[in-house]
Amino acid sequence: MLGSQQIPPVMMAALIKFSPQETERLFRLLEVIIVRFQLIGAGRTGRLESACARLARSIFKGDVTTASSAFKELKEVYPSDSEFQQAFTSKREASNQKALYLLRALESEERRLKKGVMAKENEPGTLTVEHILPRKAGDEWSAVTKKDPTIVEECALRLGNMCLLTKVNRELGRKPFSDKKPVYAKSDIILTSMLAQNSDWARPNIEQRQAHMAKIAVSVWRFQ
Repeated sequence: MLGSQQIPPVMMAALIKFSPQETERLFRLLEVIIVRFQLIGAGRTGRLESACARLARSIFKGDVTTASSAFKELKEVYPSDSEFQQAFTSKREASNQKALYLLRALESEERRLKKGVMAKENEPGTLTVEHILPRKAGDEWSAVTKKDPTIVEECALRLGNMCLLTKVNRELGRKPFSDKKPVYAKSDIILTSMLAQNSDWARPNIEQRQAHMAKIAVSVWRFQ
């Protein structure tokens, strides 16, 4: 789903050599690295492929026997928290599938921060991705696009301009923010309901929301 073709050799070696517990931890490490280095950081695939090939050989030879030691081997493709957060603040995503993955993980962390042990209670089920500023903004958004002519091109695919809804709402699509706001306010999804705190929706709102997401992302995709 995340589009990484470099990690299967590591996974196969771990399935042969690691204990189930360490295999699970390693898979989590690989997920974190794919997100930090590749999906968000846009790191070179050749660099990740080389690092994974070396790690797969070390695991198969028995030189690396735990996820923690594997983490040390992959340090070069593990961006720091500050690097990751900075890259996340400007991330654009054209794939709804990848956007859904990122937004769901961010929502889970937001729920954990807000609700603690009750975070899993009434957790939303089937979700869809909604672009607050539509990718094809019509006359309804003319007040925004006249003030900022490049906002659709530069911001429609920003993660800060996306939210989750519990069902497909085709009628909501291109409506202005003033019409969307009451729908967001009623949402059980925390990050979506928070949109109702905005009086309007323009570039500064998108940037502020994505900066908030970036702070959460650091703890969501971290290997410990």
